Amino acid sequence: MELPKKIHFTCPNKNKIENPIWVECLNKYYELYDDYEIILYDDSDIYDIISEHYPLFLEKIKKISVGAVLSDLFRYLILYLEGGIYSDLDCLPLKKIDPLLDETYKYFHGDENRDNNLFVYEKNENIIDNRWDFCGDVCDNSLALDYDYDLGMKTLKCLGHSIDIKNTSTILSYEVHNDWHQVDQNLLNNEKICYKNLGIAQWFIITEPKQEIFLKMFMSCMDNLDALVNIKQNTVNVNRDDYHYNVISKSGPLAFTKTVVDNMSDKIKILPSDFFCGGSWGKVPFTKNSYISHKFTSSWLLKK
Repeated sequence: MELPKKIHFTCPNKNKIENPIWVECLNKYYELYDDYEIILYDDSDIYDIISEHYPLFLEKIKKISVGAVLSDLFRYLILYLEGGIYSDLDCLPLKKIDPLLDETYKYFHGDENRDNNLFVYEKNENIIDNRWDFCGDVCDNSLALDYDYDLGMKTLKCLGHSIDIKNTSTILSYEVHNDWHQVDQNLLNNEKICYKNLGIAQWFIITEPKQEIFLKMFMSCMDNLDALVNIKQNTVNVNRDDYHYNVISKSGPLAFTKTVVDNMSDKIKILPSDFFCGGSWGKVPFTKNSYISHKFTSSWLLKK
């Protein structure tokens, strides 16, 4: 994987970032990624780049009133053009992603204090350790251990999983996955949140430049540009649920999930939820595999 050492962020005004969580996260990036170019884009920068590459769409894009929508479509474009890392400003980096790029890297399921041992639960059983045993289906590279009679369940040892970084162009992470133990089926079956019982995060993305999946996503946003312009946040008659669905389904995570799932290739690696989505839905734990804590400031959301 030939990853440009760039980290891209978007914000309304790069000269005046007031949200304390954004400031904290950005400062942590500067601290951890001192050998990367950290680039902040505000609306003016976004318009300039679109004007350079896709001037046909510029005037209509300027009519988009929801900042999250503008940020969504731009992240796909800048990742296609330049590659590197895209991160929302409310993503706190816990450690550098450099280990993921090492040819020898492996990740493990199970508690490292139990020698990467995981428990095999029956459905609806209480989970002993939410940090490790939140997945219901066992991993596909494991060794069966002795039955634990004290706990009354099977145990397995995870033998590790390689990313095969030589043959990888893009690294993503699930947000919602259908193998979560005790997962809310209403969540998985909710087509306003998941696609084919899955959700993929788009707030932290690692990729080489010129990957077709991001051009497809940008052009999908352009195909929906009239609808994106018509999404309004501050009018009296806006329905909260409809507004949220319009954003996530036309430019946000649901739209991205559909595009990735329908255009999946061996070059795209999707890691388990704990990598980039710790804390999501109150289900995803922070583990030794966690690289991002998503703080979910969600300034674009309509409040109840």
